[in-house]
Amino acid sequence: MEAEEVEEVGFTVASLWAKPYRRRTLMLWIHWFCIVLAYWGIFLWAPYILVTERGLTLVKSLRYSLLITAMQIPGYWSGALLIERVGRKRLLTLYMALAGLGSLMFSMAHTPLEVLIWGSVISFFNLGAWGITYAYTPELYPTGMRATGAGWANSVGRIGGILGPYIAGVLIGWMGSTPLFILFALIHLVSASAVALLGIETRGVSLD
Repeated sequence: MEAEEVEEVGFTVASLWAKPYRRRTLMLWIHWFCIVLAYWGIFLWAPYILVTERGLTLVKSLRYSLLITAMQIPGYWSGALLIERVGRKRLLTLYMALAGLGSLMFSMAHTPLEVLIWGSVISFFNLGAWGITYAYTPELYPTGMRATGAGWANSVGRIGGILGPYIAGVLIGWMGSTPLFILFALIHLVSASAVALLGIETRGVSLD
């Protein structure tokens, strides 16, 4: 019995910008760029900021950084638990908006308690958004395009990951961390707006 030949259809980056997919591709690229830029820009510089800008000792800054970073674990879990109840688009929009609010409040935080609270808010909701993003991204394309779509979105995110720490370092040296965290608030809100305006809900929808 002869094996059946299966014709494979190749998809390129141009396929992602075909009419049925261009809005979701634009949304994903904006979102991935923003979330990765914000994550690495914030958390690579957090211990330095806590010492030089918030007046904590080195030991205390490392302790606070550990506590803040630990909030990423329940944040990630919360996204996984709520995604089927709330829906991908709505939950991702909410989490990015709340991470933006946390960034804005962190820009005005001065006491150790304020730093811990608002740093934890950023950590919880930014990483919660990552969990939602990993589920949402491949659902926006049919099976044949899924790897191409997710791969390109992730690649655009890596550009943000390269730029984030560099931008943060430049702005800290130039203007301090307050304008920097206002910028991170805006970056989170740009992502939330892109998802809200351009995204589609995929919960309960056939992927093909």
